[in-house]
This record gives sequence, structure tokens and C-alpha cells, in this order.
Amino acid sequence: MGAGIPDVSEHALAAAAAALLVVSTVLVGLVALAAVGLNRWAWWSERRRVAREARWTPRLLGLLDGEIAPESFASGLRRGQRADMLRFLITYAVRLRAADRQRLAKAAAPLLPYARRRLASWSPERRAFAVRALGLLSVRTPLVTLGTALRDPSRRVALAAARALAQSRSPRAAPIMLTGLSRFGGAHTANVASLLAQFGLRAGAPITAALVHPRTDARARVAAIEALRQLSYVPAAEPARALLESPRLDAEVKGAVLRLLAEVGGAREAAAVRPFVDSSEDILRIHAVGALGRLQCGPEDAVRLRRALRDPNVWVARQASEALGQPVPRPTPPRVQPVPSEASS
Repeated sequence: MGAGIPDVSEHALAAAAAALLVVSTVLVGLVALAAVGLNRWAWWSERRRVAREARWTPRLLGLLDGEIAPESFASGLRRGQRADMLRFLITYAVRLRAADRQRLAKAAAPLLPYARRRLASWSPERRAFAVRALGLLSVRTPLVTLGTALRDPSRRVALAAARALAQSRSPRAAPIMLTGLSRFGGAHTANVASLLAQFGLRAGAPITAALVHPRTDARARVAAIEALRQLSYVPAAEPARALLESPRLDAEVKGAVLRLLAEVGGAREAAAVRPFVDSSEDILRIHAVGALGRLQCGPEDAVRLRRALRDPNVWVARQASEALGQPVPRPTPPRVQPVPSEASS
């Protein structure tokens, strides 16, 4: 372009930049206003919830003392207050003894259809809340509903269902939870085992039955075995020993069985453990030596443990060392032949 003629492209770019600056400023302002509005709304909602609970607490105490009938407890409650009331009742339900919880469940009965509808929500948080409410506030534990929730695509929902089943203390719930949570592996297996152990010794028999059932997969078996170990459930020793002799058993399950037999086994179980002391798999030798160290039913076991002190795997040797109360022998360094010097040659 010639001198003195303005560059149209430069003017257009400047105008676009100015417009972009204005738009971005407006957007920042709107975002700030939205954040302030959300904070204000959250503050107001929390304040309103606290005020409601302050009004509901004397009514709840009257319910537990028998002054208010369960059927009339939720009368006059507005639709928008149902979720807050359920949360309020859940908070108390986990602290109450069985008789008081039953009275609370009868009072919550008119609110449970609302919780059931939330099971179909797109939000995992809402589904988990519904599962928790139904598990804690139902007169009878809804085993079918909770068992279905165990297969929810959200792990948060599945674990909420597992906790609800564990809190029910119903022996019938233990195998449901075990099979439903078989998809949880790794660190979650320990969580499942801890939840199963909450059922107590009366759930030992159904957990053992689920353990040896041919359709129970490896993850579920590991969780069941760990739960039985935490419970020190001695009647599981014989079924676990028979399972250990199965030809197509997963190595992880074998290791878990060996740990269980170390806790609850006896002479017959020691006989099943001994072959694994010489296993080609390190993990099985580790658990077998540890189990044999606990069981030690004959002089030949001490010989096996002394031999394991020289195992190339340090963890096997440590297990043998702990069982025998002897230090792991240090390997003798190879003798190095002196190299003749050039002068001597």
C-alpha cells in the first residue's frame, strides 16, 4: 500500500482485539458473579438445613421416647425437605441400637419411595445416597435392591451398598456382598474383606460356602479368605485345605489359603502346606514357609524351615528365620584366587 493509506487489516485486528477484551472482561465478571451466587446459595442452604435439624431434634427424641407415633413423625414435611430429613435420620440411625433403629425405620417409611426414585438418578452421588437411606432406614433390609446396587457402574454406589449390607448384620447378606463385589480387585479386596468381617462369626458358614462354590471367581475367593482369616474362623480350615488341593486354583488364591491355614489350621492342614515349601513360585514359598512356621507339627518341619533359611528369595528366608528364631545365614563370599604379577612370571 502507498504512504498515508491506512492498513485495513491492522484496523480490523485492533477492533477484534478490543472486542475480545470486552467479551473476556464480561465473561470474567459473570463467572465471578456466579461464584458469589453459588457460595451465597450454599451458605443459605446449609444455614436452612441446620435450622431444620434444630427443629427436628426434639421431635426425634420424642419419637425414640415413645411420645410421638412413628406414623405421624413425618407428617407436615414439605417435598423440598425430604432429602434433608433422610440425611438427618441417617446420621442418627448409625448410632442407634436395633430396637430404636426399627422405630426410626417405621417413621422413615413415608420417605423411602422418594429414595427409591433416586436410585434411577444420573448422579452417582444421588444413587449412593438413596442406597444408604434404603439400607439404613428400611424396616427389613432390601437385599435384592442392595444386591443390584453392587453392580452399579459407579464404585461409590457399589461400596455404599456393601456398607449397607454389612451394617445389616444379616448372614444372608454376606454371600450377596461377596459375589456382587467380585469385580473389585487390588486394594479394594482388603476393603471388601473388612466389610465381610463386620458380619461376625455367624457369617463364617455362608462365607465359607461362597468360597468353595465352583462359580465364585478368584477375586471373590481372596476377599472371602481374608475375611475368614480376620474372623479366625476355625471351621473354614477343612474346606480351605480341600480347596488348596484343587488342580486349577489361581496362585493368588493359593497364597491367600496358605495365609488362612496359618491362622486356623492344624496337623491335617500342615500336610497340605508342606508341598508348597518347595514350589517354583516365590509367592507360594513365602506364604507356605510362613504357614509351616506357625503350624510346625513334626521334626521334619524344622528341617524344612532350616533349609528355607538358604532360599534365594530373601522373603522366604526371613519367614523361616522368624519361625525358627534364627538369623538368616550370610552367604559365604567366594574365594578370589590371586592373580600372578608380571614380575613373578
